[in-house]
Amino acid sequence: MNRFGFQHALSMPDLALRDFFPSWGIIYMLPLAMVLLLGVGCDSSGSSRSERQRSKGKDLDPTAEVFSTGRVHELRLSITQSNIDKLQRDERPYVRASLIESAGSTFPRIGIKLKGSAGSFQGFDGKPGFTINMDKYEKGVRFHSLDKFHLNNSVQDETYLNEWLGSEIFRRAGYPAPRVAHATVTINDRSPQLYILREGYDTIFIRRFFKSSKGNLYDGGFVQDLDAELEKDCGEGVDDHSDLRAISERLGSEDFQERVNGVSALIDLDQFLTFFALERMVAHWDGYCNNANNYRLYFDPESKRAVFLPHGMDQIFGDMGMPLFEPNGALVARVVMSSDKLRSQYRDKVRELLPIFNPPDSLIDAIDAKSAELQEIAGVFGEEFREQHRHQVNDLKQRVRERAANIVAQLEEEIPAPLDIPLLGFVPLDPWYPGTDHDQITASISGEDTSDEVLDVNFCGGQPGMGAWRCPVLLARGRYRLHGRFRVAELQPLDSENLETIVYGTQRDERWLRWDGDLNWQEIAMEIKVVEDRVGIEFLVGIRGAAGKLEVDKKSLRLERLE
Repeated sequence: MNRFGFQHALSMPDLALRDFFPSWGIIYMLPLAMVLLLGVGCDSSGSSRSERQRSKGKDLDPTAEVFSTGRVHELRLSITQSNIDKLQRDERPYVRASLIESAGSTFPRIGIKLKGSAGSFQGFDGKPGFTINMDKYEKGVRFHSLDKFHLNNSVQDETYLNEWLGSEIFRRAGYPAPRVAHATVTINDRSPQLYILREGYDTIFIRRFFKSSKGNLYDGGFVQDLDAELEKDCGEGVDDHSDLRAISERLGSEDFQERVNGVSALIDLDQFLTFFALERMVAHWDGYCNNANNYRLYFDPESKRAVFLPHGMDQIFGDMGMPLFEPNGALVARVVMSSDKLRSQYRDKVRELLPIFNPPDSLIDAIDAKSAELQEIAGVFGEEFREQHRHQVNDLKQRVRERAANIVAQLEEEIPAPLDIPLLGFVPLDPWYPGTDHDQITASISGEDTSDEVLDVNFCGGQPGMGAWRCPVLLARGRYRLHGRFRVAELQPLDSENLETIVYGTQRDERWLRWDGDLNWQEIAMEIKVVEDRVGIEFLVGIRGAAGKLEVDKKSLRLERLE
């Protein structure tokens, strides 16, 4: 076990002893050794004897060879036209293909399917990403003892290093993360292209970090939190999603203390705090904690708690000022940030992990070493590619330095306090910011810096959509009332099924109204109850439809504390 409670990756001797030689006595070991020597056995991951590597008489982890330093794989994929046609279907089926290594190994019957979501997905005629399932059609087939791996197209990362860097940072923290290598991939008769070769989440991966690989492993899918029907990738646990529901129901309880207790009861809290901190520190805006996206969830049978696993880190280090302590986010992150106790533990975890990032020299050296490996083969793709890649890597290194400095600065900032409102008193709500669906809906302020300031939303064209004004605040436990007034004109609903055109309230409780033709000022009055220690609330006032205009009296917008 490492200091974060994870089992370290096992060497092949460890795996062999654990999986093949329990306390049976040496007489049982001899026949098995003979079987292996005769070439009819399998290693602990199901690989054929040809996959097993030996050094000075000792077994090594054959999967480690795939990700060894300095190695860029050369792969060729052969796919028939009929299977290409199948790949293009919406359901993204597996099809048969053959895989050939430059070293000469040939795998004639593997499973392959297209992968990727919004932003990264490309069809077969572009630069497709692939999931490779080695034993989809022939059981026991392995690629250097790997069963499942991915060939990511890196179309959103011109450095080709982000996924490797994200994995490297998680692994430096002792956290389970898939290993990453690189490969040049030739598809049929096309020119070779550079790909990310990333280890898949399967039982082989799970066995490296957990004592048992029998727990349920879920795929987070596309922007789905734990209350969704997540796809189960593998595991011998329940098949009815009751393990997921137990978390989402407990953490969604109206009893706030029940939520807080549920985090540590159903989720390995220390591990989640590490996961949470690392996602924010690498600015993984599209990960679980920020966007309920790009993650896996493993239910560890030993601890009886769930563990989050990182995924999709091709856009890290993009927002150098990404808040570390943003109160909102996905379900588990919200509970942590809304509890004074858990939020303090999370802040301590960020400080504990800071040496990985600051000073950034060690990460910069690792980036230099890995980029040098790619520069050696970059000439295959032309001098323009080589020069562009060098420029992108230099930019990445600068962003890593900037993020390290930003993390330090955020830790030194004064902890934000909830809005101070005296009991039965009120404060004006400010500042407000606009948001519209497109440029044919405008949001502006008339009478700015006067006592008659009005927040306007106006539909300028015929394109339907929504426009609103929003005001984020941090509130402590208590009961509040929102006050304000607005008026609207010429509102046209989206259609006969969406007649409500006016909205106000918060992101937790929106009130929708139909416009009845009244052109006079109308009052907003709405109570808000906060049961958490503190919570980020965003107030909004807006309209949606095909046409119309909204005016909000800015000076009337205020928040009263009732208890």
